[in-house]
Amino acid sequence: MNRHLISIAVAGILAAATVAAAAEFTEQATVDGGARITNGLRSPGHASTGALLFVGPDLKNQFLDCSGVLIGCRTFLTAAHCICKTAPDATACRAEVEAEFPETADLRVYLQHAGVFHVRGIKISPRYKRGVRADLAVLRLSDKVTGIAPAKINRSRSPRAGDPGVIVGFGGIDENGTGEALKRFGQVSVADCPRGIWEPANVCWNYAANPGTAGADSNTCPGDDGGPLFANVGEGVVVAGIHAGNEPNCNPGSVSFDSDVYRNRGWISAAAGADINSLTCDGIPPEGLPQVGDDLVVTQVLDGKILRKEQELTHSFLIPSRTTELRIIINGDTKDGGDYDMFVGINRVPTKLDADCRVRGVGQFGACSFAGPEEGEAHVLIRHMRLGQGRGRSLFQLTATAFRGPPLGPVPRAPERLRFEDRSTKRRRLTWRDRSNDELGFIVQRKIGNDINEFFDYKILGPNKTKFTDVIDPELIYTYRIRAFNQNGVSDFSNRCIVNEQKVERPLGLRATAVGKGFISLIWRDRSNNESGFDLQRKEKGQPDRAFETIVITGQNERTYVDRTFEPDQILFPDKVYVYRVKARGRPGECVPNSRWSRRRTVDSSVFFSE
Repeated sequence: MNRHLISIAVAGILAAATVAAAAEFTEQATVDGGARITNGLRSPGHASTGALLFVGPDLKNQFLDCSGVLIGCRTFLTAAHCICKTAPDATACRAEVEAEFPETADLRVYLQHAGVFHVRGIKISPRYKRGVRADLAVLRLSDKVTGIAPAKINRSRSPRAGDPGVIVGFGGIDENGTGEALKRFGQVSVADCPRGIWEPANVCWNYAANPGTAGADSNTCPGDDGGPLFANVGEGVVVAGIHAGNEPNCNPGSVSFDSDVYRNRGWISAAAGADINSLTCDGIPPEGLPQVGDDLVVTQVLDGKILRKEQELTHSFLIPSRTTELRIIINGDTKDGGDYDMFVGINRVPTKLDADCRVRGVGQFGACSFAGPEEGEAHVLIRHMRLGQGRGRSLFQLTATAFRGPPLGPVPRAPERLRFEDRSTKRRRLTWRDRSNDELGFIVQRKIGNDINEFFDYKILGPNKTKFTDVIDPELIYTYRIRAFNQNGVSDFSNRCIVNEQKVERPLGLRATAVGKGFISLIWRDRSNNESGFDLQRKEKGQPDRAFETIVITGQNERTYVDRTFEPDQILFPDKVYVYRVKARGRPGECVPNSRWSRRRTVDSSVFFSE
């Protein structure tokens, strides 16, 4: 793995990291003045999304230029205009590449969980015409990426209006590039392209004039060009678009467009060669590293901020047993043109003069990697120097990833009965049942938004914990799951718990009508679109509520049922009255509760005996 000029170390964790008093950290995926793609959220997910870096004249400082996505272990897909800034078409672009990057020494690719890699070769789509079609470039990396599964390209169909998608990139939050070099994601909805954007070649979406909740209504900005649009168009989550531009800009009320990967799948596949068929990079143990997202990989990202012109921050990660590789990586906000230095010590506190890994004077991206570190703690010292008279806070992401060997003994039993309760408008308490007595702690995973987004390790808790309170945006949907871990490995996951999803509404208008001897027709109004079915119950009037019995559980969206459960030899008696009620069923395994019961309706059995 190449570690030129940037030492990338990703320090993993199977225990909580502690923050030194000098640092000021916030949890990942929080929303603040800089936490946006535009109106997006920071997250360590989508490990295949990376940044395209240009190297300064000193061949040392590395600065963000665009985004892109890993589609093979040595293949990175981005936009052609990110490589050739002024060329209008493929012919001019290739000429510019030959003049500007004869040996590609000035280009590198940064991946949040892997490091920095030199670019060895560049291929420009022969159909490229800037702002019109095929704004695509395939880069060949000098070294093989390990520990990250490449993203699959779209081979099913072009995205259609209304299809949901997720955009990911390292760009800023406005036209000025504010907040560049921080990885963010946001949800979009594919729309028809307006006049002036050639729809057969592009995938479009609209950025609302009055944007909604951060993360749910987002857009791309400078630095996000070349980044992926992920969508599920029939065969799982794939790269459906590569960002090509905005019209007229990335501000609210604009239109964004991507080159359609499906329409260019043939050229992309040919340019990538056999590498595009890679499902993993470096295999699975014992042949190689597990992949980010696997059970044997634990990651954590800390979103930090530096408030003064020059400040040192310290942080520590616990190194778990059986760690085969430990990586610690930093990427920081470029708004002030400053520099981030990082010093790492394994089981010792580093200084600027004495450290096991030192990263100095390389701009906003830095990293260190350690093979088989001893169990204990990795201590990180971060030093930031602003250029000129820079003021205000600078934001950074510190990513820790531990790749562990296979289990050597029994792992804990999975937690169960994960539930949540509202504690306030923005606070949700998770509770679960601990079923083990040998765990060292619990890993809380969280996912924000739709199913195209990914779970990531969000919080590490100690042993015997059975509750956790999170601060959330009440307008977003969050999904949680939990697993236990010990020195041997991790348990299976608990059930999933979905927070802030639209609740299942109580059915209205229940009616019960006799339609024949022993038959009763039941009709109600379905007020939800997320119920799993309906629970219909019956009892005799005068009996306590505990006498209600379920006569049927219907499927989703059902609104009628004929009760035929009265057998001839068990006929209702003339002197009895029967009571019905119905409720919509949620998804208990996902913490979506049932609705309240409907109003009751009675049927007098004498109707079956009247002349």
